[in-house]
Amino acid sequence: MRGLEEICERGRLLRVDASEADGDVDAVGFVFEEACFVVLVEPDDDSVDCRLLTAEQYSAWAERDGVGPDARWADCVGESLSWVWALQNQNGYEDAVQLYFCSGRTLQLMAAASAFSLHEVTRLPARPRTE
Repeated sequence: MRGLEEICERGRLLRVDASEADGDVDAVGFVFEEACFVVLVEPDDDSVDCRLLTAEQYSAWAERDGVGPDARWADCVGESLSWVWALQNQNGYEDAVQLYFCSGRTLQLMAAASAFSLHEVTRLPARPRTE
């Protein structure tokens, strides 16, 4: 996935915005201390694209697309990312991205029908030992 390698090590997350089309989120913008990123759904094949933007480009995107804050990410504001993954479905499309924050919180943005859905990944308890 193009641009994904640029997301980590950009400081703490300051804000998350979402762009909606027909009530569905089709892009999510992340503002970190040192960079701005937009993760978009490509409508032709529902793949995910990540774009590094300057602060000016981000502001222009936000104004043009009429984005607004996405409160679902509020618990992640102030955190840094540890890991980011591009996820590929069984048909070979990169249609999701997984973000692992320093606190251990893991969120996924999955693309389907030209829109994102947000999922939280939880760790299962350790398997009980058998004797």
